[in-house]
Amino acid sequence: MKSQYSIDVAQGLIHKRHVGTVTVDDEIQLLNTILSDPTYRKGMDALCDFTEASGSWSLTDLDRFRAFVTRIKKVTGECKWAIVLPPGKDTSTARMFVALHDAFEDTITVKLFDKSAEAMAWLRGAKVKS
Repeated sequence: MKSQYSIDVAQGLIHKRHVGTVTVDDEIQLLNTILSDPTYRKGMDALCDFTEASGSWSLTDLDRFRAFVTRIKKVTGECKWAIVLPPGKDTSTARMFVALHDAFEDTITVKLFDKSAEAMAWLRGAKVKS
């Protein structure tokens, strides 16, 4: 897996991009790196681009990641994560994470998109069709 991120302090936005197979350990490591970045600020929203990535996480992986997200919410504060997946791609892992996340979490709002422009509009507060 290859991943990269950038932080736009002025816009309060993290942009993550993944290529290849993404494991739960990869994602946790990347988020820990972002949260320790000196330019990171509490409350930053994130555009998470998985259009060139894949991953099939087990329920155990999903629950471990959900628990990790719950632990970091004191650092993230209230924010939104827009996950971009290409149309037609198997999105079952992402949909299961969102369902588990929504059942237990109220600090970080997560939504799936198939287009970056719609994801950015949502992050910036514009109305987006669900």
